[in-house]
Amino acid sequence: MPTSVRPARFDAVLGTALGVVLLAAGCATTVPGPAAPTSSQQVPASPQSVAWADSVCGAILRFTDAVTAPPKLDASTPADAVRGVTGFLGTASTGLQGSIESLGQVGPSPVQGGDAVVQNLSATLTTVKTSFDAARSRLAAVNLNDPQALATALPEALTPLGQLARVTDLGAGLQANPELERAADQAPKCQQVRAGAH
Repeated sequence: MPTSVRPARFDAVLGTALGVVLLAAGCATTVPGPAAPTSSQQVPASPQSVAWADSVCGAILRFTDAVTAPPKLDASTPADAVRGVTGFLGTASTGLQGSIESLGQVGPSPVQGGDAVVQNLSATLTTVKTSFDAARSRLAAVNLNDPQALATALPEALTPLGQLARVTDLGAGLQANPELERAADQAPKCQQVRAGAH
């Protein structure tokens, strides 16, 4: 097996890959922090809306908890690096599926506009999961003994991680609705999402 390909090309690819994966794993999904109090924000949210927002944030945590630990990528063992990325994609996909399923169980929103927030979240997470699954399948089909194939497949498989930018602020829909924003401020699981404390 030729060894000249790996140092010249794979190391550079792996360096880029590591940066992308660390960014992906580190981009905590956040619910917006409380803004300066206004007359509308001083009105407490109803217990029903707080409980509902807590359920939504609990669903979000299923995904964010899954991607907090990036895989260890070592350029000296390209095959292990690819396995690490493949495992990360699988873990993220499982977390995404858990979030999607949990969002389907939060029930009707007690606040007008809340159901649309959940629908948008589910659609976004479903799109990202589909991309992750496709990337994982491509990596799984790569010949781990072929340095050239590894160097080509890895950046292609990491491309979907860029979609994590779409879910770095899953709380945006809550923020757009004053009552839901107040509810998120009071919901314990939304505080966990906000603080990144999983």
